[in-house]
Amino acid sequence: MNTRPRAVTSAIVVVTLAAVLYWASLPTYQVFAGAFGPPRAIWNDDQLVVFVPSRHMGRSLTAFDRTRGAVLRLFGKTTETRWSLDLNRWDIVRYERGVVSRMFVDLLDPRQAFRIRARFFDGRLYMFGGVWTGRTLEPVSIEEQRRVHTSPDSTDVGPWNVAEALENRDVQVRLRGGTMILRTRRPAFGDLDIELLRPHLPPLHLLSLRAGVERTVSAAEYRLLKTP
Repeated sequence: MNTRPRAVTSAIVVVTLAAVLYWASLPTYQVFAGAFGPPRAIWNDDQLVVFVPSRHMGRSLTAFDRTRGAVLRLFGKTTETRWSLDLNRWDIVRYERGVVSRMFVDLLDPRQAFRIRARFFDGRLYMFGGVWTGRTLEPVSIEEQRRVHTSPDSTDVGPWNVAEALENRDVQVRLRGGTMILRTRRPAFGDLDIELLRPHLPPLHLLSLRAGVERTVSAAEYRLLKTP
């Protein structure tokens, strides 16, 4: 009796089951992100920086989790959503010489000993327990935070131009001798689109947030969102 076909069939079944189990256990990452306040922008001759207060929520699900949830919904049952990411933070988008970069700063950063609101002092922008260097936020000492926190408001913005409450507005900015338009639009509550309109070039997308839309992201992007 030739048992080879049976052995081959068994091997195929085992490999298939192993592949299915492996696929079912692979995590996928879904996130929601929405803007919950008006953006603000600063710019000088070299760069434009936009600060957007936002909320990021996310979860990690396997294929098994998603299938189980779909089956339960067919029977009218709901499943509890467990968010592994739920953060209020600032989206910081920087444009310089045609390059767009993005970073995040948590609104409840423990370095914010005095909860300094974004404000200029001595020509520099202080916020979130640090000072904006032009490329990143550099932490400052508790003594420096206390000094800024207890000082009167200053009108000295140094080399920067400032635009507040950027919602459904077009703001003219000058960068490297050219005039551009910073455009912000709110299609719906929690949603936000930001573009930079440059002469003789297509609009440059800077940021888009959709509070009611779930996005699937890579593990690397999910880790970036979780890491301030």
